[in-house]
Amino acid sequence: MPVHLLVVGGGACGAFHAAALHGDGTGPARVSVVCRSNYAAVVAAGGFTIDHRDHGPPRLFRPHAVFPDVAAAAASGLPFAHVLVFTKATVDTAALLEPLLVSPHAALRSISLWQNGLGIEDSLARRLADAGLAQPTRVSIVSVVMYVGMSLDGPTTVRAAPVQRAVLGLYPYGDSSAAVTAADEANLAALVSILHDVGKLDIRTVSQVQGARWQKCLWNATFGLLGLAAGGVDSQALVEDPSAMAVVRRLAAEVSGAAERVLGRPLSTETDGGPDFEALVGITQGLGPYRASIILDWDAGRDMETEVLFGEVIRRGRAHGAHVDILEALYVSVKLMEARRAQLKSTKS
Repeated sequence: MPVHLLVVGGGACGAFHAAALHGDGTGPARVSVVCRSNYAAVVAAGGFTIDHRDHGPPRLFRPHAVFPDVAAAAASGLPFAHVLVFTKATVDTAALLEPLLVSPHAALRSISLWQNGLGIEDSLARRLADAGLAQPTRVSIVSVVMYVGMSLDGPTTVRAAPVQRAVLGLYPYGDSSAAVTAADEANLAALVSILHDVGKLDIRTVSQVQGARWQKCLWNATFGLLGLAAGGVDSQALVEDPSAMAVVRRLAAEVSGAAERVLGRPLSTETDGGPDFEALVGITQGLGPYRASIILDWDAGRDMETEVLFGEVIRRGRAHGAHVDILEALYVSVKLMEARRAQLKSTKS
């Protein structure tokens, strides 16, 4: 029998990964998608158009089912074994998934969080550890760090660069918070098999996934933060400006120093699964005039992941005695930008 997956978030990353896992719909996985703001457009278009550069012509991806919200998905009766969350980390994940959590789902094995930033697992871990939940089996939390280059062109067309990579690992919770359980290991193995064997995705599993999250901050809190604070500057402009790159490197040093204080060890490509900073610079040089997703959110007037991408790096670093002065200066600039926009919006209304 096919395994049912639910992708929550019909943006570029959610649609791309859903398409890879679903294929033509005749394989071992059936992938449904929760599309919120673009639900009507996806239904009208009959799915998503996936334009994966260097991988042939664009193709139409028709999900097994499309839902306007998580409540509709939970009410569908489909036996979702794995839930993959691709929403921005600007909402409470546990609250978002509550309709799936409050009633027993015998098939549910894992919830994976394909989101950037630090601390994104906390609310879900607290909710799943709640003794009042009636889940009949262990539901594992899988934390995923993505290295992707893609965007949504209109409500239904995904433009994707050739290289996509994900690093993932288990996030322990409950009474076994010091270590993962055998059930967690089995659930992760089942998910990895689907991602790798069915989706043909480039993935790597690590035992200490928080290191991978800090490693991704080497891009988000450097190129992403400076580009945003500078008014929306793309990564190519930063790479080509020696003064800007000097600041980027100082930001990277602060992130690395904070990570080492928090983790008790330096970041490592071998241990944490992602590229080191110099490799990230090389990747960034090949992206051309790439604009970080948080800059696109700012341009569109959407809520931004300011706290999980920048604020948590600073707070956790400072709590462990790290020097994060430049990070904090740019973070404060972004917070002032947000406050000013909110003030102007309030005045107009």
